[in-house]
Formats: sequence, C-alpha cells, structure tokens
Amino acid sequence: IQAGKFKLPFSLERLTGSTDLDFVRRSMAVDTLSPARDVGVSLHGRFNQRAIGYDVGLFRNDGENARFDFNPGAGRTVAARFAARPLRLTEMSGAASEMELAIAVTAGEVPDGLNSLRGRTAFGQEFFSPVYVNGQRVRLGVDLDWRPGPFSVKGELIRVSAERRDQGLVEEALPPVIADGWYVSGTWAV
Repeated sequence: IQAGKFKLPFSLERLTGSTDLDFVRRSMAVDTLSPARDVGVSLHGRFNQRAIGYDVGLFRNDGENARFDFNPGAGRTVAARFAARPLRLTEMSGAASEMELAIAVTAGEVPDGLNSLRGRTAFGQEFFSPVYVNGQRVRLGVDLDWRPGPFSVKGELIRVSAERRDQGLVEEALPPVIADGWYVSGTWAV
C-alpha cells in the first residue's frame, strides 16, 4: 500500500523516472494526455514470478498537469494499471522474456466549464485550447515495452474522453471531447 503524493498508475513513460528515459523529454502524447502526480492511496503488487502486476488507486484529483489557470481538473479519480509479462509464463527465458504489455484506465468527474485538457508544444505554445466539458473524464491506455538484448521497442496508445452533459442549445448532451495520442520508439545500445 502506498499513500501520499505520487504518480497515478497510468502510462509506461510517465511512470519511468526522468533519469531512466531513453530520450531527453517525454513524448507529447504522454505529457499532454497522461496524468501526473496527485495525492492519493494505491494498492500495488506482482505475483506469479513477477509475470503479472497490478496498481489500483484512489486520488484527490486526476494529476497536477490537468489543473492549470482556472481549470480545476477532475475531482476524485480512480486509476488502475494491469501489466503482464506473458513470456515469463512460458518456457522462454532471458532477454526475450522481458516484454511487458499493460492496460490502464482513469476515471474522474470534471465540473462544468472550460475544463478539458489542453495541448502544448515543448516550447509552451498552445495548439489545443480547453473547451467546455461537464461529466466523466476517462483515460484509456495501452503500452508495450520489449527489450530483447541491446535493442528496445516501446510504444503507447492513449485516449482521453470527456463528457459534455447539458452543453447543447437546449441543454442536451453533445458528443464527448476525444483526444488520442501515441508514440513508438526504438533504441539500440552500442
């Protein structure tokens, strides 16, 4: 059990420490769409020869990067990440067994207002301004980390959906605001 202010269990690259990243900066998809640190409590562990891992938590908000200017972000947020190293369960061993596949989800209620996420470049220029939302913000993520010897391949897909209840002309629900992001990276240690 972990309690305090720490990273929400979502996104391989977000959970990787800044000194252990393959590149100087995190991808824009991760910086923009995945939650950062927040206050909460989490239950985590691994079993079956560390082949399966879980991390489930309840947090005060959905990450400090979702709160900016007058945007309060989502309120109480539930987050979960389940990871598997399927090759560890087989007869394969060594570098080939170091493949991890994970799925993650967060869900929190966003108050009415200009409270969606925003997109910013590495230099701070805004390319997607906040829009009016009201309702559930749900993040879904899938990531892969495979390190067969001196090579590595990593990738993530992230989708964020925010409801827009009562946002129409006659207070009907509008289609949700959806943001998708992904990256694939590879390295070769010489």
